[in-house]
Amino acid sequence: MGNFHHGLGTLQRVKLLVLGNNRFTGTIPRTFLNMSSLETLELSSNSIEGNIPDMTGNLQILKIFNITNNQFVGSIPSSIYNISSLRVIHLAFNKLSGSLPDHLCDSLPNLQQFHLHHNEVSGLIPSSLGKCSELQILSLSSNQFNGLIPRSIGNLTRLKKLYLWRNNIQGTIPREVGNLVRLQIFDARGLYLTGIIPPSIFNISSLQEIMLAQNTLFGEIPHEIGNLHRLEILGLEFNNLSGSIPSTIFNLSTIREIELLANYFYGQLPSDIGHRVPNLEKLELWGNNLSGVIPSSISNASNLRYLSLEINSFRGLIPHELGNLRLLQWLSLFSNHFTAEPSSQEWSFLSSLANCRYLTHLDLSDNPLNRVLPTSIGNLSTSLQLFYAESCNINGNSIPEEIGNLSSIVVLSLANNEFSGSIPKTIRRLKNLQGLYLNGNKLEGSIPDSICSLKRLDILSIEYNVLQGSIPKCLANMTSLSTLNLSSNNLSSSIPLTFWSFQNILQIDLSSNSLSNSVPSDIANLKVLIDLDLSNNLLSGEIPTTIQELKNLQLLSLSKNKFQGRIPESIGGLISLESLDLSSNNLSGVIPSSLVKLSHLKYFNVSFNRLEGEIPTGGPFGNFSAQSFMNNYALCGLPRLQVLPCKSNVVQQSKKTAMIILKFVLPTVAFLMLIMAIIIFFKKYQHRSGDLPGREALFPVATLRRIPREELWRATDGFNESNLLGSGSFGSVYKGILSDGINVAIKVFQLAIRGSG
Repeated sequence: MGNFHHGLGTLQRVKLLVLGNNRFTGTIPRTFLNMSSLETLELSSNSIEGNIPDMTGNLQILKIFNITNNQFVGSIPSSIYNISSLRVIHLAFNKLSGSLPDHLCDSLPNLQQFHLHHNEVSGLIPSSLGKCSELQILSLSSNQFNGLIPRSIGNLTRLKKLYLWRNNIQGTIPREVGNLVRLQIFDARGLYLTGIIPPSIFNISSLQEIMLAQNTLFGEIPHEIGNLHRLEILGLEFNNLSGSIPSTIFNLSTIREIELLANYFYGQLPSDIGHRVPNLEKLELWGNNLSGVIPSSISNASNLRYLSLEINSFRGLIPHELGNLRLLQWLSLFSNHFTAEPSSQEWSFLSSLANCRYLTHLDLSDNPLNRVLPTSIGNLSTSLQLFYAESCNINGNSIPEEIGNLSSIVVLSLANNEFSGSIPKTIRRLKNLQGLYLNGNKLEGSIPDSICSLKRLDILSIEYNVLQGSIPKCLANMTSLSTLNLSSNNLSSSIPLTFWSFQNILQIDLSSNSLSNSVPSDIANLKVLIDLDLSNNLLSGEIPTTIQELKNLQLLSLSKNKFQGRIPESIGGLISLESLDLSSNNLSGVIPSSLVKLSHLKYFNVSFNRLEGEIPTGGPFGNFSAQSFMNNYALCGLPRLQVLPCKSNVVQQSKKTAMIILKFVLPTVAFLMLIMAIIIFFKKYQHRSGDLPGREALFPVATLRRIPREELWRATDGFNESNLLGSGSFGSVYKGILSDGINVAIKVFQLAIRGSG
């Protein structure tokens, strides 16, 4: 542990320096790079950091350079590619970046191994790589290479192992790969390859592993695959391959793993499948369009450990012979059309599986097995950890007590069947149980206290049954519980106070029961809660203000209860909230303006309450429709929400309109009427006398009279605003009635002008 001793660099005659697995830190001492006799520099599995020194190129007779599994960064110095004596370059598991030079192999005629996997190198794979004619292992996996696989790779006729997986490489697999006559492993998983698999690959008789999973390859697997007599692993999963699976695959006596899952293969399995693959350990065919029956001969594949046939169209009986697979660990038949024997009332095949003492995973879900779940389930391997029998049309008997014998079970799912009776008390013996799914049955009675013995239980899902009684107080002792779903039962009484003491629970769904009484302020204890659904119950009282403590809450549904009082302002503190449903209660008051701060809120419903006041317009409220607010007492707001306009807005708009009329419209109308009166008078006078009137005729001075200010004051009621006809930039016009009954219009100039009035 610690830094290197610089004195090592003075050992000029040293040929071999092996310091791997020593916890060294710091950087490579420059003195190391002066050891001119060095042939092997092995520094793997330390914590060395920094750049690879450019002076590494000084080691001109170096044959092995191994710095794998350190913390090196930066680009690979070009000087390394000039060390013509190098046979092994091992740079894997660092943080190297940059790209490979075009001249990569120009000066490396002896290179046999190039390990660069698990770095951050990008760019193209240089075509000059084909000049490394002695190369036997090329590992570029888990980097950021892009572009195509260079055709020049076909020149590496000594190559035995080619690893390219998990890069950004695209295009087709070049047919020149077929020239790699000594190739044993071809691993190009997780790329962006398309097109067909070149037939030339299936002529490489030395191939032991072909792994091309997670690409977009299409076409069929040619029958020539049967020529690969050394093939042990065939991994073509997650592609777009189609056609029937060549029967010649099952002639390969060396094959250990066949993984063709998630493609479009169709057809049936050969009836003698088990006789020809004695070494087969894994057969994964799920997610295709395969049909027919499971051949009973499969039991002759005595080394089979994983059999995965789910999501196909297999039919018929599940063969008893599966019980002969003594090493079987994983059996998944989910989502097919398997049936049980018509002459039996039970699943007789289940008894035969008791011979599979290493069985850890059994999935029979989504098959029309019907019948009754047999008591022989208790005879299954004590190693069984996962048992799924969902949606199997299991008849309405109770869950067998013998299920308590599955001492190692971690997940037990019997959901969506026709089980009746009560939850067996023997379930308390399942001490390792983490997931219990009994939802969608007809289970009755109360939730047994024995369920609280499951201290490791993480998920309890028993919704959609006919359970009754109260929620057990001891549930709060299940400190590992993260998901609790008791919805759609007949549970009653109040929620026990202990219930609100869960420390790690993330999801609670108690909806559609008959739970009553109030929700206490102790709800604040559920600090990490994400979803809370208490809807469709008989809960009452006020929504506790302490609910603001649930900072992680994303869903809150309290609808269809009897909650009353105001919506707490504190709900605006639920900063993660995405869905809030308070509909169908007796809530009153206003919608708190604090809710506009809920920037993640996507669903909001307060309909069918007694709310009033203005609907907020900021934040997420711009995205909600009328359905969120319908059937309330007196909500008001924007027209698109189909509620009345708010009164304050109406009054303000009316005042604004009146001011416009008084300020602009009335003076204009009065002026136009005065002009029209003068014109009419002029016309009449002209008609009578045939001549224009004089000034005295138009404006008889003798009729003018001076009116005292006091009388004007009384005539306009003290220039009251109610008598205001209009106003302009120079003054205002009032109407008034003089003491002799004459109606007058009085203009009052701005008081700032001397002598106004």
